[in-house]
Amino acid sequence: MSDMTTVRGNSENLFIADVSVNILYSQLYSLSKQLIENTWQASCSASLSRLISHWASGGSITPCFIRPYKSQIVIDGGHHRLAICIAKQLENKIPVLFTHSDQEALSEIIDLSNCRNPV
Repeated sequence: MSDMTTVRGNSENLFIADVSVNILYSQLYSLSKQLIENTWQASCSASLSRLISHWASGGSITPCFIRPYKSQIVIDGGHHRLAICIAKQLENKIPVLFTHSDQEALSEIIDLSNCRNPV
């Protein structure tokens, strides 16, 4: 979480909400979809292996970070994490991170349920 905090601002500006995986994917901007689909290429295998191993051993994983873009959604961090959830259909809903300033625009694109501070 500290990495997201330093990049995006203080944690008071960040929110977490639960979203439908299928609806999130359907609302993704095309470049975000391409990045997720390319996750499974050999060039990403080491990073993906570490992520899967960390998660499978009970480690916590920061949710992906989303932003609105032209009435769609872009993944601004966490393509690998989202790709695993989509490929394995792990959950119907997953948590996502976003800034307070993006909340209204995102709410017009996707249902943000159970909004909360990540603290």
